[in-house]
Amino acid sequence: MPIELFHADNGAFFDLSALRCGAAETIRQLSLIRCAAEGDRAAAIALKVAFWPFVREFELAIDQQSLPRQPLVDNFGEQ
Repeated sequence: MPIELFHADNGAFFDLSALRCGAAETIRQLSLIRCAAEGDRAAAIALKVAFWPFVREFELAIDQQSLPRQPLVDNFGEQ
């Protein structure tokens, strides 16, 4: 039995494009991200040492769950 996504029948409530744009803009405005993008070596190291391990652990935690992957593949393609 396929799992229904909460937003699947709530398209009028969730503007996913706007949510993605808002999230991307929030990340772009973070001072650490801006500094690293501008070539600040210390900021780039901080991202790699402090931020990336958190992201990696989060990815591993998600991968351990039995989540429906087809909706992501349908929206974003195979990675």
